Amino acid sequence: MWGLQVKAVTQDLPDLITQLQTETLDYAVYEKADYLTAAEFENIRSRSEMQNKIGELHDTMGTVGSGHALIRSLVFVYSFVLMMKFFKAFQANPRLNIVIETMKTSATDIVHFMMVFFVIFIVFSSAAYAFFGNRL
Repeated sequence: MWGLQVKAVTQDLPDLITQLQTETLDYAVYEKADYLTAAEFENIRSRSEMQNKIGELHDTMGTVGSGHALIRSLVFVYSFVLMMKFFKAFQANPRLNIVIETMKTSATDIVHFMMVFFVIFIVFSSAAYAFFGNRL
């Protein structure tokens, strides 16, 4: 998956950008020192062809963005998987196993504390937003 992202960024996107061939348009705008009219644009380049190329470029960029978001999500989940593997490995060491046993014993109390904490946090956050608004 990562390889497909790298290929899209290093090969597909540059190829699509070079296919736009904007040099003639850049030169025409530079020479005129103003915006091109629709007729002037059509004389240089077909508008529909340019729209299709830009559409392809946007589709590819959207695919790259979606793939990047997916990879970030996978890395997020995998970091928790690695953390669980470390805790499992802690059980082999008697001293570190004390940490695991303490967490198992106190899990219910920690969950109840987090529920109360988040309710209070949300109330204070809502009150702050109502009082200060977007000024912060």
